[in-house]
Amino acid sequence: MKLIFFSILIPLLLNFCKDNNMNPVMEAVETDSLPITVQHVREKNQVLIQIFPHAGFGIQIDAPNFLEVISSNGLTIVNRKLQFQGSPDSKKPEYYSNIQPMEVIVSGSGSMILKGKIFYCDFSKNICLPGRLNRTFEIPNKL
Repeated sequence: MKLIFFSILIPLLLNFCKDNNMNPVMEAVETDSLPITVQHVREKNQVLIQIFPHAGFGIQIDAPNFLEVISSNGLTIVNRKLQFQGSPDSKKPEYYSNIQPMEVIVSGSGSMILKGKIFYCDFSKNICLPGRLNRTFEIPNKL
């Protein structure tokens, strides 16, 4: 238990120190390299965001995972429900095996930027790290 706590705490502290020195202009240009696939589907004014961890990786359940969505190019965000919920992994119950889709209500069309911090674990290396999420999606008008 202490090993898990320290494996989360040390990278978190290092990343926090790094965050305070980041240039916000550079942050918008960066892309992430998280071991996840993010898909989105639009039906009328609803966009469902689905996150799938790659094989051999898990997303920590009790970690402070954070997501935010930003609109641009004419897209307006009306409402958002961006909370991690899902079922735990059968072998490692402290990680999600799958995550339920998250709902964003939008109007118009344009770009949607999904940003956040996700705490994930590489099961083969037995190491857990926080990772930055920064993905942009084009949302066409499907009304």
